[in-house]
Amino acid sequence: MKHLFWLFLVIQSVTVAIAQTNEQTVKLIGIVDGFGIKLAILKVQKTGSGSPSEFFLKEGQVQNDVEVLAIDSGKETVNVNVAGKTSSLELEEPDGTRSTNTLASGPSIHLVSIDLQPAISMYADFKKRTILQHPELGDPKLSVQAHPQSEAEVAAIFEKMFSERNIATIPDGDKFVMIVPFAFTNSVIPHADAVGATNALIPSLSVNFVGVPVNMVLDVHADFLGRKIVNARDAPQIPTVTFVQTTPLSKAELCYAFETLIAWRNLRFVPDGRDLKWERIHEPN
Repeated sequence: MKHLFWLFLVIQSVTVAIAQTNEQTVKLIGIVDGFGIKLAILKVQKTGSGSPSEFFLKEGQVQNDVEVLAIDSGKETVNVNVAGKTSSLELEEPDGTRSTNTLASGPSIHLVSIDLQPAISMYADFKKRTILQHPELGDPKLSVQAHPQSEAEVAAIFEKMFSERNIATIPDGDKFVMIVPFAFTNSVIPHADAVGATNALIPSLSVNFVGVPVNMVLDVHADFLGRKIVNARDAPQIPTVTFVQTTPLSKAELCYAFETLIAWRNLRFVPDGRDLKWERIHEPN
């Protein structure tokens, strides 16, 4: 009976470029299938809202009234239920034409003009490192189609894709990768290897910042140091910080990450008696 139900959904669905309701428009912009990961990347635009959102959904997952029913990486289609209406979305090329490529069996990845942030998130998962993301990366659109043979090859594909957009990936110790614009590579100094080793690790995803105001990062950093900030009320809220702890890290390694990300925003802590105060590294011109 379950198989008949799925067959009914496929027969009833219509292959379209986008699925649209009065509330939102949904477009398929990527498929990743392999190494235990099977994802549809969807761009969802709410009616009357600003920028669209990009979601990574597995089969059976739901977000914003969009459910992914089935992912076919060979045909490059994804069956979705959008607000009760079933459609089969097809992957398009960047110029809006239908993709004519049918990938061979085995692991595959095909992304069409996705945002930088989702690409960094996928890269971190395949690289198995936590990303230190520079604030001056911008938001280029990224596209790639490949049939990788290993997770390491997937990570290398992403690194090449970033490099083509003038973005460097710089290993930092064995836990981090710095992602930095080419123009800033001479001003960053990876030194995670200098952080003291410890067996006490904080589980992955214990810290998950997405567009968090920098004053909140200062607060969290001070908490990890066991100190207070004497001038916390004056701390800036912008620029924001995105930092996702992909791998288990020690407290010292997390403090190193916070220190690096804060310094890239022209801020640092200095001692104030037993407490701390933040200051700008360089005063703005």
